[in-house]
Order: sequence, then structure tokens, then C-alpha cells
Amino acid sequence: ILDLAGTLASLSGITMRGTGDGKPESLSEGAAVFPIPVGFYQEELDACRNALQAAMEQGAAPPSDAMERLRPLAAAGIPEARYWLGAYLLRRAQENAVPSEEALELLKAAAADGEPNAAAALADYYYARREPGDWAEAFRRYTGFGALALDDRRRTALVDILNQQRMNRRLFQLCAVLLAVLALLFLIPAAPLYGAGWGWCIAFLPLGGGLLWAAFRRFQREPYGEYYALPAAMLAAWTACWVLRILI
Repeated sequence: ILDLAGTLASLSGITMRGTGDGKPESLSEGAAVFPIPVGFYQEELDACRNALQAAMEQGAAPPSDAMERLRPLAAAGIPEARYWLGAYLLRRAQENAVPSEEALELLKAAAADGEPNAAAALADYYYARREPGDWAEAFRRYTGFGALALDDRRRTALVDILNQQRMNRRLFQLCAVLLAVLALLFLIPAAPLYGAGWGWCIAFLPLGGGLLWAAFRRFQREPYGEYYALPAAMLAAWTACWVLRILI
């Protein structure tokens, strides 16, 4: 039905306006574009997709004419064309260790238009890169439109992300216990050398507790990050307090 409606609109000269992100604009903004019926480009898109897919599987460069034919389709705003072009450019950029801004923009545009493979490809990218906030973005992509393109490998990645969040919660629980134990160690007399150090116990609590609270606030923003350095930081603060206690 949509294909037929697009064909009739195109033949009758009906145009619509937009920015390419799926949001309508006023008539004074944007450029007039014609709806493109699927039948006008599907055969061309299939040929380009097959050439790119074969090249990516073999690790070879695709035919130059396939890229030349695919770019106009992507420029016309066809989500699947944007996905295949973006996926190939991203793979080539990763192999050559070069920036991949064009590839990411194409994939983001395709994902915004509801292309599940583009959303899943973005999730794969953020999952593999794993910079601060990347796993949260990967989780959002995997559980959005990308859920329609999940395979066994991507399901495993999604489980890894969820397990990381669960592990972080357990880590914070154990760090809270560690904070209490380290604070109590100041109250245990060390043979005849030191008595119970109430002052050092009170001094350590805001220091160790501050580290724990700061890490927990970050966890609320980035639940899938890594916080393995937190116990070491708390032990370092405790050691510093003990050194000062000995010296003073």
C-alpha cells in the first residue's frame, strides 16, 4: 500500500519536506523531496548489497561501481542503503585504524529511520570500543530497533553487559563491607604500640566513604562501566591513614 501511495504521489508531482531525520519541517525550511517508491530502487539496492556483502565476507574490496551506485541511494535517504554503505565504511575504517565519522553518521541516520541492522551494527561498535558510556549506548541500541537483528553473538554481548551491571552492584555491596572493616581496624589495639585510634577511624570514614560515594554516583550514570579500582583506592586511603598514624 505504501509503495503504491508513493508511486501515485510521485507521478502526480506531490512533494514533501524534511530534514532527513524523519521530522517534518515548515514549508519555509528544508528542501523539497519526492517520495521514492520501493520498486524504483529495490533491484539496484539488492545488487549493491550482494556485492558489498560478498566483499565483506571475503575481506576484499567491493567493485567500484557498486559503491558508486550505492552512494546516490544512501544520499536519497534510503535506510538500507545507508546501512550497507555505513557498515562497509566502518569495517574498512576499523581495519585501517582511521576515523569513521562518515560511517557512524550513516549508521545513525539509518537507525533513526528504523533500520534494525544499523542499530545492531552501532551496538556492536560501542560494545567493542568500550569507552566510558559506550556499553550504556550499546545496551540502548541492542534493546531498541537492534533487537530485531539479534543473533547468538549479539545476545552474548547483551548478556555480558547485563552481567557487568550485576557485578558492579555486588562490588559496591562488598566495598561497603570493606569500608566498615577497615574503619574498625583502627579500633583494635596493636599490641603495646597503639591503642584504639578513634580519631583515625573518624578521619578515615569520610575519606573512604567519599571514594565509595563518588564511584556510586558515577555508577548511577554509567551502570555498565568498570569499577575494579575502587577497592584498591579504599585500601590506599586506609594505608595512608595508617602511615600518618605511625609518623605522627
